[in-house]
Amino acid sequence: MKEESESKKKQNSMSNVEREIDKVAHQSEFVAAYLNEGTVGNAMKAIGLARRTFYDWIKEERFNAVYQELKADRIDELVTKLYKFIVDPDSPKLNQQ
Repeated sequence: MKEESESKKKQNSMSNVEREIDKVAHQSEFVAAYLNEGTVGNAMKAIGLARRTFYDWIKEERFNAVYQELKADRIDELVTKLYKFIVDPDSPKLNQQ
């Protein structure tokens, strides 16, 4: 009986490891999609996951730190484009790099 219990613990442990690997893979996909799509909603849609999943992830310190850095970089990029547009209205459109 004890051996059976140990076996079940091992199976559950493996399932947890596999779930964690899957989650990290999805989070990596999110980062790439966020860089391409520009918004959380569009990024989650692009990787085929519900936006609610993002809100679960954001509670994790590690993922939250990565997201905050991405968001700050995105804001800096948009502010720079806007400033250039205001200073030089003949500059390339805001959605161009």
